[in-house]
Amino acid sequence: PFAGRGAILSVPTANADDKARELGLEGIAPLVPVETRPWGWRSFLVRDPNGVLLDFFHVAVETPADAAS
Repeated sequence: PFAGRGAILSVPTANADDKARELGLEGIAPLVPVETRPWGWRSFLVRDPNGVLLDFFHVAVETPADAAS
């Protein structure tokens, strides 16, 4: 059986803060709180029942494609 180790699935959402509150009402606490990441995503992590990490995000800051180089 798959233990979920090493798998991260990025899940776009309209607003990561709202999604974190919604999941919190269902008793699902984030492993990593909602933060704005250096690459411009506002996101948080939860673990699904299979052990897969779910990275709920929305784009908070648009960055030019060439800024990564």
